[in-house]
Amino acid sequence: MSLFIGNVSKFINDKEFESAFKRHGPCRIQFRNMFAFVEFDSDHDASVAKDKLNGVDFGGKKLNIEWSKKSGRYTENEDRYGGRDRDRDRYRRRSLSRGRRWSRSRSRERRMRERESPEYNRSRSISKEKINSECPRDKILAQEILKYQQQKKEKKKQEKEKKEKERQKKEQEEKKEQQQQKESDSKQENGEKQSKKSHKNKEEQKDQQENEQQQQQQQQEQKQKDEQQDERLQKQQQQQEKENVDNINQIEPPNPDIEQE
Repeated sequence: MSLFIGNVSKFINDKEFESAFKRHGPCRIQFRNMFAFVEFDSDHDASVAKDKLNGVDFGGKKLNIEWSKKSGRYTENEDRYGGRDRDRDRYRRRSLSRGRRWSRSRSRERRMRERESPEYNRSRSISKEKINSECPRDKILAQEILKYQQQKKEKKKQEKEKKEKERQKKEQEEKKEQQQQKESDSKQENGEKQSKKSHKNKEEQKDQQENEQQQQQQQQEQKQKDEQQDERLQKQQQQQEKENVDNINQIEPPNPDIEQE
């Protein structure tokens, strides 16, 4: 069963508002601009809430509770054409008047700002009156206009120079960062190259040392072999000499006469 809640204040606390209705039974609340709809599961709970909360002050305004069109009991409302429609009409009139006042105030403020600006005053004075070169007041006005134009040009020139300096400064900073990045990259590459080169040199030195050791070992082994060969040759020569002597002695026996003499 659905209830229409009119004259809802914008200063109400949503939780307090919901708890006030949910105290009478489970319900669902849909807030609109200046009104709300509360849908109860039970007709009895909706009727009790309507009787208890109608005219209660919430946020400085008294609630106007009626049966909604969806409830099927819309015709039972005592003030059918006075309550809800009156609240809606009042809200529409208030929003329209507020929008008109806001638009008027904004246009008024804009016109005041334009009139207070020096450009507006100068343009009005120049357009309404023609400058007379013989009139002292017009001469002063012309000088002021010329001075203003020069100041404006100078200001534009300064802004342009400032932007150009900022751009150049930014470019220099970017170039400096790029240069630093390149230097760091080159240092890193050089470091890697040096480390690779030193590692390669160490490996070459190690290989060279190993080769030298192998050569020394081979030389020693060759020397030992040569010495052993010389020893064998000497032994063979001695053995041969001894055998020769023995053979000679066997072939020519000693002469006894010679021995006696």
